[in-house]
Amino acid sequence: MPKIRASNNLITNYTKRIQSGFTLLEIMVVTAIIGVMATLLVGAVMQDNDRTAKLEAERFMAVLAELQDESVLAGVPFSVQFSGGGYTTTTALTDSSGGGDDSLLKQRRLQDGVTMRSEIFSVDDESEDENGEPLPAAVLIDTMGETTGFEVRFVGDDTQYIVFINEQGQLSLKASPL
Repeated sequence: MPKIRASNNLITNYTKRIQSGFTLLEIMVVTAIIGVMATLLVGAVMQDNDRTAKLEAERFMAVLAELQDESVLAGVPFSVQFSGGGYTTTTALTDSSGGGDDSLLKQRRLQDGVTMRSEIFSVDDESEDENGEPLPAAVLIDTMGETTGFEVRFVGDDTQYIVFINEQGQLSLKASPL
C-alpha cells in the first residue's frame, strides 16, 4: 500500500508543477487584450483635429446666439472681433472686453490643431476709433439681434466647418471636406 501512496504523491506533485505557470496561449491572449486597450487609449488621448474644429464651430455658434439674445434683452449692440488664434466679444458701444462679471464679454482662444478664417461681408469701412485709426473687421450684432453677414471657417485636418448667416438671417453650420 505505501507504494501506491508514493505514486499518488508523485502524480500530485507533477500536476502541481504543470499548473503552476501560464501557457503560451494565455500569455498571447493577455498581450492581445493589452494591445487593443492601448490602441483605444491612444486614439482617445490623441487629438482629433476635425472633431475639435467642429466643437469650436458649435461653440462659436452658441456664443453668437447668446450675444443675439443678450443684445435684444439688454438693448446693447455687441461685436465679435477676430484674431489669428481666436475671437473677442465686446460691446459695440464701448469696444471694451471687460464688462464686469459678464461671461459673454471675453477673449476666446482656439484649441491647438484648429485654425480659423473669417470673412465679413457688410462692414462699414468708415468705422474709426477715437484716434482716427480704422477699426478691425468685426461681426456686429445690433439691438434687434440682427447680425452682419459673415462666414467663419474652422479648419481641422480633413474637414472645415463653416459658420455663416443664411438667407433667412439665421446662424447656420455646414461641413465641407478640404
